[in-house]
Amino acid sequence: MEKIEYLLDSQNKLKVCDQVSEVVREFCGAYTSDEKEINRYRLTIEECLLNWFDRGCDGRKLVVQYGKRKLREPFFELIYDGEAFNPYISEDIPSILTDKLLESLGLSPIYMYKNGLNILKFTIGDNGINSFKQLGITFALAAIVGFMGLMFMPETVMSVINNEIITPVYDTFMNVLNCIAGPMIFLSVAWGIYGIGDVATLNKIGKKIFLIFTRTNIIVAVLSLVTIYFLDVSYSVGSIKFENFTDILQTILQIIPSNIVEPFQQGNTLQIIFLATATGIALIYLGQKADPIAKAVESINHLTHFFMKAISKIVPYFVFVVVVSLMWSNSLDIITSTWKFVLVLLIAIIVLIVIFYAYAAIKFKTSFVKIFKKCMPSGIISLSTASSAAAFNSSNDICNNKLGINSSLTGFGIPLGMVMCKPINIVNMMIIMFFFMGYYNIELSLGTLVLGILSAIILSIATPPIPGGAAIAYTLFLAQMGIPTEALAVILAIDMVTDFIITAGETMCLLPNLILVADRVGLLHKEILRDEE
Repeated sequence: MEKIEYLLDSQNKLKVCDQVSEVVREFCGAYTSDEKEINRYRLTIEECLLNWFDRGCDGRKLVVQYGKRKLREPFFELIYDGEAFNPYISEDIPSILTDKLLESLGLSPIYMYKNGLNILKFTIGDNGINSFKQLGITFALAAIVGFMGLMFMPETVMSVINNEIITPVYDTFMNVLNCIAGPMIFLSVAWGIYGIGDVATLNKIGKKIFLIFTRTNIIVAVLSLVTIYFLDVSYSVGSIKFENFTDILQTILQIIPSNIVEPFQQGNTLQIIFLATATGIALIYLGQKADPIAKAVESINHLTHFFMKAISKIVPYFVFVVVVSLMWSNSLDIITSTWKFVLVLLIAIIVLIVIFYAYAAIKFKTSFVKIFKKCMPSGIISLSTASSAAAFNSSNDICNNKLGINSSLTGFGIPLGMVMCKPINIVNMMIIMFFFMGYYNIELSLGTLVLGILSAIILSIATPPIPGGAAIAYTLFLAQMGIPTEALAVILAIDMVTDFIITAGETMCLLPNLILVADRVGLLHKEILRDEE
């Protein structure tokens, strides 16, 4: 672990900023080749340092510490000797912009004040291999092994390997996912709600934003039912049994569990999220009285995230094993037929983006092309990185300077929207349900549709924003809808590609929704929105 010390005064602050920025650039460059990510760290560091210096720095000491501890991610810390002050949170931004919300999205460092020292800790994510390359390598190796087995291996040997090795490995992986899925979703939702901050913020602004984002999610989920007609003939209206509305009522009422343990034992997603929501709201209302519980939730949340990041690293091996198994059992048609799934998803994303921008253009009497061109840079960043966090700074700049959204809203509206506004993920979940129900000939009823809509909305919002988080959501969704778990490997393989377009679609859909939110709370400058760039 390396350490560099600086003695500060008002004359050398810019020099120190440049020196620290260069240290950060070299350190980050050793772990990631993403220049945008490196620049994001540098700009964040410079902003933090300047904010500290502006509060008086003569005679103060700054320590820059960086390295990588065993079995941990690389990190660097800024340690400043002075009065307690978190430089990453401006005083004019409402309390909804807390460390909890930003940290969960990978947008902020961890701040603490200990023994008279301000400490900012950043962790560096290991980008690893590009997802497209990873997918290509996985399928290439699986194809080679699969074809070699088909050409040179007796069927009895392949059957033994399938039954005695591949199947137990598959079952073990699924057991691990199921073991951690329930607790992770519970902790992610509870901690995310607690991150809102306080009752005043929840009542004053939070409810309006939640209402708009929730309304968007519900409308999109209902509209996504149209995709049922483009996936398979078995999804025609004639194949759907319209049951009694009592079944729908029963589905909704069953969200409330009979006891606190049963949802985790049975893996009931809706009941787990109900308990998590109630816990998060209770923590907000109890305030300081619940601090010990909140700290326990935070600690366990970090622990489960650590496990999930480790599990996510073996997902490619899991996909490899399942593809080989499908080849040896002559079941590759489930993979080859997914072209229709991807095509329908792509068309749905384009249609949704057009609808959102057309609605905003009509409502605010401006040009569709004008708004779209202003927002496109963020979409391009998300498309190239498959990361909404990477587009955060771009989205913030676009909202403030091009869309006319007041900075007091964008500071927390963007990160909250990245969690709450999930139209593209919802469509993806619905298409997954329709596609695999058709493939496995699972009967689709009105009650199943309602359950699917609720599960798609809630799981899309509850998906932990970490590596492997999508695998957790897909695992729970398949179990909830009664789809065989073998579909998970196919979904994860497709997700390596569709994650790029889904992330870009979410970013592009969030910005026009933030325009509507800003107008609703009176923080939209319409003349800026209508101006040319």
